[in-house]
Amino acid sequence: MKFLRAMFRPLLTPEGRRGWALALLAGGGIAMTIYAGAALILVRTNAAFVLYLGLAAHVSILIVLTGFAGLLVKRTISARIAGGEFSAADQADPATQAAAATAGAAVDKAAEIAGDAAP
Repeated sequence: MKFLRAMFRPLLTPEGRRGWALALLAGGGIAMTIYAGAALILVRTNAAFVLYLGLAAHVSILIVLTGFAGLLVKRTISARIAGGEFSAADQADPATQAAAATAGAAVDKAAEIAGDAAP
């Protein structure tokens, strides 16, 4: 159980979520490339199938590369509507980081208490 908690603990921080997203995108890109290669080998005698599968493989690669670009670039979006202002950014403000640290400590404490109560 501690292994699972330790594995998912990075999800509490923005950098940890970015790391997981990068790893999952890379894994998905590898899997889709292998799938496309195998499919193209299976249908290599039919030119129309090869064309359509090749185009689909290019689209999946485009999606993965767009995801990588989105992970590697820091983004900030802000808007003003009817006198109100909205802002969203990849980088967390100090208050949000403190709240995430407090939540992580609370999860650790609760797990410790639950582990002590188990026979």
